[in-house]
Amino acid sequence: MIRKIVLQNFMAHESTELQLADGLNVLVGPNNIGKSTIAVALKTLARNGNSSFVQRHDAKECSVIVTTSEGHTIQWQKKKSPSYIINGEVKDRLGRGGTPPELDETLRLAPVEFEDKDFEPHFGEQKSPIFLINRPPSQIAQFFSTTSDAERLVAMQRLHQRKKGDAQSQLKFLEDANQELMQHSEFLAPVPLLANMVSQLEEDLERISRLDEESAQLLVDLENWKKGSVEASCQNQKLNSLEQLRGLPVFYEEKPLATFLAQVETAERECEQTQTLTTELSKVIAPPAMHRTEPLEQLYEQLERAHQLHTLGAIRSRCIANLVGPPEVLPESSVAHWVNEYEVLLQTAEQSRAQWEKLAGLQIPSQPSDTESLQMLIDAMHSHLQASEALLSSQAKIDEESNRLDRLLVEWLKANPTCPTCGTGLTMEMMRRQHFHAGASD
Repeated sequence: MIRKIVLQNFMAHESTELQLADGLNVLVGPNNIGKSTIAVALKTLARNGNSSFVQRHDAKECSVIVTTSEGHTIQWQKKKSPSYIINGEVKDRLGRGGTPPELDETLRLAPVEFEDKDFEPHFGEQKSPIFLINRPPSQIAQFFSTTSDAERLVAMQRLHQRKKGDAQSQLKFLEDANQELMQHSEFLAPVPLLANMVSQLEEDLERISRLDEESAQLLVDLENWKKGSVEASCQNQKLNSLEQLRGLPVFYEEKPLATFLAQVETAERECEQTQTLTTELSKVIAPPAMHRTEPLEQLYEQLERAHQLHTLGAIRSRCIANLVGPPEVLPESSVAHWVNEYEVLLQTAEQSRAQWEKLAGLQIPSQPSDTESLQMLIDAMHSHLQASEALLSSQAKIDEESNRLDRLLVEWLKANPTCPTCGTGLTMEMMRRQHFHAGASD
């Protein structure tokens, strides 16, 4: 006998549990609240029929769970495909409409087979009669004539009488045993007093155990307090030591000084280069008489500039050697002019060197030796290009058809805003996911 029915995400039932009583159970209520769904759920559990319409929208799975008075638990569930769990054992890979062999034995809702005909004594459609009422009179008479077996009724009566005699014998045995137990209980009368004493001793033991635990915890807290006291003393000593320190010195802005030092270092390098150039030029013999004087004038101007830079570097070095505070910056327009020219020349040289390195790495292209394979490669590239254009055209057509289907779906949603099965509000995204799940299941 069925004692409990549980429905999860089954049609209009998001989570429903029914506790059934002995005898006849009747479901009463308005239309379209899910009364007939209970019968559909039991039939789905018993037959594993068509279940493509029973799962609620936006639910990943649905299930029907039945508990019987014999202690059996039978569960039917559907994720991608239906499966059973009977008394904790999973039964899957059943095929379309297949059921486990032990289902009929535990659930006891199987149809009655008689001479290649199935009689359904447990389920009936909402608008059609049940069991034998919708069968021809000949089948009804044949069914009752084969099932009204008098011998089976007599055997059942004898079995009942035998069970009744066994029960009376068992009752007599239990009464005698009860009388003996009453006699033994008189000897055990002091047991409650002893039990009270044992309970008191157990409470005392528990109280002593708690006191031991508290004592151990107090010892641990004492050790922690001692460690904390030592650490606090160390921290106090550190704090006293830090309080005797002087404040941080005042820092002045170092960016102008750093800029000036960078300029001095650049001038010193230029002075060293000029000194080296002067040393080398001192070794040169007197030049012969020349008719053109422009190169000599240019060389003289360069030497004059180098001499000026050397003199200026020496002056700066002497100034820096005796520097105490920030020096007074003097106007150095001529030096700044030559420094800027020198930086421009360095940038030009770097660019020229980079271009030369790029040109040196180039190779003279060789003449193609196999023009036929090159032509085949060009033809293959043309073929791929044409195929890509065809794919783009197909994609455009697919996008156009998808947009048209979206417009039709929007119009259908305007006419049908809620689900006819469970009453849930429908949206565009919900319908697309439902279509995708349905395609995956097929």
